[in-house]
Amino acid sequence: MSRRSCRRNRMRLRLHRSYTMRELAEVLDVHVRTIQSWHKQGMSAIDEQTRPLLFLGNTTRSFLKTRLEKRRTALGPDEIYCLRCATGVIPRPDRVSIEVTDRRLGHHSKLVVVRAECPHCRGKVVRLASLRSICESVWWTKLQQADKRLSGISIPYCNTDSRIG
Repeated sequence: MSRRSCRRNRMRLRLHRSYTMRELAEVLDVHVRTIQSWHKQGMSAIDEQTRPLLFLGNTTRSFLKTRLEKRRTALGPDEIYCLRCATGVIPRPDRVSIEVTDRRLGHHSKLVVVRAECPHCRGKVVRLASLRSICESVWWTKLQQADKRLSGISIPYCNTDSRIG
């Protein structure tokens, strides 16, 4: 098994086809034990009494979709998701750095990386956003208030950890 992605591509499943556990493992590129674990967690088979267990592609897709949606959290404009705490946290403004990269989000806006420190577990947190959304957000105004040198910069390149000069 390759460890290419943590997210399973559920769109590879055919809706009206039935799969055995081994076939599901091959299509989704996971181990058979993962399919057995999902079955124990509530992924329903067509008939629980017959062997081998058969799973419809439609029910498997909906099971994986609900698993993914349970883990998602909506973040506020000034929150960053902490992987250790598994929640959105509001870091201290003096621990936030903003870096504008050369990569683009869409056609018009540049990619901005907001790095900070979680106030609860002291872990590193990262949020990716567009330049336009950062300039309109709470982070940009907080950073301008914290460091007066940033107010004269027309292009918002403001990594507060780096030395200017």
